[in-house]
Amino acid sequence: MKIELSFDDGAKKDLKVLELLLKYGLADKATFYIPTNCEMSDDEILQIAKHSKVGGHTKSHPSDMKLLTDEQLKDEIESNRRYLVDLTGQVVESFCYPRGRYDERVKQAVKDAGFTEARTTKVLEHTLLFRGDRFEKGTSVHMYPRQEYLGMDWFDTASEKITAASECLYSQCFHGYFHLWGHSWEMTDEDWKKFEEVLKILSKY
Repeated sequence: MKIELSFDDGAKKDLKVLELLLKYGLADKATFYIPTNCEMSDDEILQIAKHSKVGGHTKSHPSDMKLLTDEQLKDEIESNRRYLVDLTGQVVESFCYPRGRYDERVKQAVKDAGFTEARTTKVLEHTLLFRGDRFEKGTSVHMYPRQEYLGMDWFDTASEKITAASECLYSQCFHGYFHLWGHSWEMTDEDWKKFEEVLKILSKY
């Protein structure tokens, strides 16, 4: 089973996320999507980059990239990637669309900036069948109440998806995939407890 974890926006609490990832040996599975204008200092970003990947998340985290001009798109995406590359020394290949809002023009701008993949905010994926587009990567579970969970708690949904990915229950599944993501700034005390429980489970794979 392929495991991926990702955390968006570069909030200070991402350092708490990193601490838990290190505790359970999963830091190398994580990508932190960091906008240039994030809360963290350069030193804090470097602390994360020592253990996990960093990904592009634009310069100023616009609410809808589709509304930007071509020039604005280029600046938001390319300047952010340059900042992260120069700061961390990483290649920085992955991008995440702020608020999950994008279209074909935005996707092309991300490709033109040198990224090789882009993560969306789509959920309930449990196989490596990405339906052919690396710039529309889905995830398994967002650590937040979502209507897609049909009334289930996100932790229970995550448990189901981990089982499905690990056992490849469905005929179209050729390789299990579990991707958990969230925003550390929106997590409640209860969410943090559930997050650690998920990490305990994933550490066994």
